[in-house]
Amino acid sequence: MNQAHEKLSGRQSESTAQQTRQRILLSARHLFALQGFEGISLRDIASHAEVTHGLLRHHFGSKEAIWQAVVDAALAEYLAALLPLVDAAIAEQHEPSAVIQRSVATIIRLSASFCEVPRLMVHESISGGERLNYFMQQLRPLSAMMQPFFEAMRAEGKFQQFSHPTFLLAVISLGILPLALASFSNALAQIDILEQAELERHIERVIATLMPWTAV
Repeated sequence: MNQAHEKLSGRQSESTAQQTRQRILLSARHLFALQGFEGISLRDIASHAEVTHGLLRHHFGSKEAIWQAVVDAALAEYLAALLPLVDAAIAEQHEPSAVIQRSVATIIRLSASFCEVPRLMVHESISGGERLNYFMQQLRPLSAMMQPFFEAMRAEGKFQQFSHPTFLLAVISLGILPLALASFSNALAQIDILEQAELERHIERVIATLMPWTAV
């Protein structure tokens, strides 16, 4: 559908409305990650998504609602990627160590595929407040999904230096933040951390650091 049609204020079909909503979310994710919540307006998002300001308000109502929808959609992708791993681990009684390795690798790869998400987290971590609280609430299902495997490893004598929250902090700090700060990481390490082969080496380094007994 061309831009002129998208900017019409008439009633949209369900499929067109869904496409419009998705385009707004992608634009909002990009702009929030680039400039932070306070740095952009609804009109900035509407312009980037090539929709009218009124249509944007029709779909989301407020900038806060758009931000929350961006976070919800992003974390839903993480959960959707991890759920098959967890289901298979339970059904087939996989070793907890293998489940954690695959989960950490999946989280890092997914973060690399849309670095805007960890950048959103960085912005809100600097300012703190209700949006950071919302982000942390949305992380809880992801944390709860992985905790039984972490606790099983603790029972085997592994991860004694961590609590479950501090293990997640280590995964984020070592695995995800270098992707959010890719320009810095590349300048410091003289690499392209988002290039596929280098990303896989990054994953290997993170796992070897967190789980040194897995190193060959």
